[in-house]
Amino acid sequence: MRVMALDWGQKRIGVALSVEGTSIAGPLTMLPNDQRLLDRIEELVKEHVVDQLVVGIPLRMDGTLGASAQAARELAQDLKARGFCVHLWDERLTSRQAERLLIHDDVRRKHRRQRVDQVAAALILQSFLDSREAKRHKKGGDVDNG
Repeated sequence: MRVMALDWGQKRIGVALSVEGTSIAGPLTMLPNDQRLLDRIEELVKEHVVDQLVVGIPLRMDGTLGASAQAARELAQDLKARGFCVHLWDERLTSRQAERLLIHDDVRRKHRRQRVDQVAAALILQSFLDSREAKRHKKGGDVDNG
């Protein structure tokens, strides 16, 4: 099963992909958040034979929905309308965590701006995959692909 994660942003969407046959996530690309976004996501899904999508929802620290979280939910609804299996995932602070990781790896500021969304998407996806793996071990079997 292959899973793709999307880190919604007003200007850019970070994209990450699970490594086939594993529970490991890696950054894939960045897409401009424009009128062709849904078509571009669909192309990536077909190209990489993706079974499920995870859309990061940037909830506020108190757990409520702000404008960005609502826009990410709308993206998820649009993808569901196209027939995709979509999971929503709390992604609070992943962009900050991604920025710190890139700084730690001595990535220059110019390159960090280009990669932070992809790395944030990979963090969202890894968190999702780890959660599913933990549920699988707790139940002693497979997790419902819901």
